Amino acid sequence: MVVGRPPMIRPDDLPLRAPARDAAAEHSLAEMEKRHIAAVLKHTGGNVTRAAEILQVDRVTVYNKIKKYGLRSE
Repeated sequence: MVVGRPPMIRPDDLPLRAPARDAAAEHSLAEMEKRHIAAVLKHTGGNVTRAAEILQVDRVTVYNKIKKYGLRSE
């Protein structure tokens, strides 16, 4: 049974359904972290200090992640 307000049935009126597949759910936490750090570094033009500010972590942490994931800070 669907309960809604006439004249149209909206998606919110339909019974619960399985959530849509999230492409991000197919990646490990480490892969998501790597991608995010790489994107922030690209956004900052490789400025590690600015990237650390955006990520709200210490600059040394960003350098360690660059090394861990084989990223380039440039």
